[in-house]
Amino acid sequence: MKSSSYSLIDHIKLLLDSNEWYLEKIRTKNTLPFQEEIFCMAVISNAWSALEGYINFIASLAKFARKLESHEMAFLEEMDWKLNDKGKFEKQTAYQSTTKKFLFLLERFSSVKIVKFNKSRIWNDMKVSEKIRNGLIHPKETIVFKDFNLETAEMTHKTAKLAILFLEKKVLKSKHSSFQS
Repeated sequence: MKSSSYSLIDHIKLLLDSNEWYLEKIRTKNTLPFQEEIFCMAVISNAWSALEGYINFIASLAKFARKLESHEMAFLEEMDWKLNDKGKFEKQTAYQSTTKKFLFLLERFSSVKIVKFNKSRIWNDMKVSEKIRNGLIHPKETIVFKDFNLETAEMTHKTAKLAILFLEKKVLKSKHSSFQS
């Protein structure tokens, strides 16, 4: 990148494109012995970051596109109201999982039937990908390295791309994708 700043969409494309490079290196065995796991971890992290970024992008648009209830706005802003020790309400950060934000955007801004969607392959793959990503980014006592292989890296990358395209089509109602390869 030549400029010191670029759009979120460009950043998402960069993350997804870099994954293609990593995956190609792994598939062609053009890596040193330790690099395959490192590249798989990078793919998983990049893929989920791309999806999170795209969801946050849509959430930022959604705050202005339609009238939202105060609890919906708080959810999109990842804020919650808590009573402090002085008996006053104050805003506090309230982390929302990527999959929960994804479901909210579908439910609120599309005609997708969530009950049916929750039985879909993409939803299952999203939950598996999120679990793998969380294990990578927020390790507990041990890291499960068996999750950082070509199969899970490809699945996470494909799932993130499909989820982005799904949101683009169903929520933004776009006929022309910015992310088609």
